[in-house]
Amino acid sequence: QYETLKATQADYHQQLQALSLALHPFTLEGSDFQTTLQVTAQLQQSLQALRALPQLSTLTHAAAAFDKFARQIPDLTMVINTWWHWVHQCLESHALDSQTSNWLLTQLLPLVYWQQQVDKTKSPTLKAHYQQAYRQAQAHYQQQPVPASLTAHEIQQWWAWADWMVAHFQRTSSPVEGRNGLLSRIHHTSRGLSAQRLAVLTVIHNFGLTRKDGSTAAQRLFGSPFPDLFQSIVDGFGELPLPRKSRKASNAQTPDLLAVPA
Repeated sequence: QYETLKATQADYHQQLQALSLALHPFTLEGSDFQTTLQVTAQLQQSLQALRALPQLSTLTHAAAAFDKFARQIPDLTMVINTWWHWVHQCLESHALDSQTSNWLLTQLLPLVYWQQQVDKTKSPTLKAHYQQAYRQAQAHYQQQPVPASLTAHEIQQWWAWADWMVAHFQRTSSPVEGRNGLLSRIHHTSRGLSAQRLAVLTVIHNFGLTRKDGSTAAQRLFGSPFPDLFQSIVDGFGELPLPRKSRKASNAQTPDLLAVPA
């Protein structure tokens, strides 16, 4: 029975890893394009494998968790097609030739994407897969020559564009997953959160929390800096009021020393 449980646990973690590795706009092997339909098929396959695990099929909460994830699959995979549509719209607005456009899509974007995934992930297992994909993308980038029509300044600009484009690909079912995760750690004391506190926490999440590069969520979304949140609060205080006067005049409390013999 112990060996069966151990094998089930290994299969469970393997399928969870497969779910995470599938949700990318590029494949791990070869960095080919992926669409919503392809990723949906991979997620459904891993989900069916999870449902078939013998030790999990009898658990009620596990079945409910699988059903919840199945409902989230359309929202998760729709991000991929939306991102690709955004990429093509950006390239069409620059009226590039086919060689330059193909270089950006098949060489530069995969290289920058896997580089960012290697930097962001903290899981050693996932990092190993992303490092392998990055090395393959790097080798492919070095084998293909850069279009001769691009100058050094233009190449630098396209690198910055690819870095900005890849940073806006969010592998979440909702743009507020981070905020919800933060709220889930707060002890609600069975009373819930007031509307005012929710508004304050939203402002802190969007304008106060920063990544390793020092950028906030609002700065990444709007592409412009915002004043420091704490300094803005301090500047809005103005002159501090004087202490409130008591309605009753307080008599001075003087100690009454009793006479004592010398």
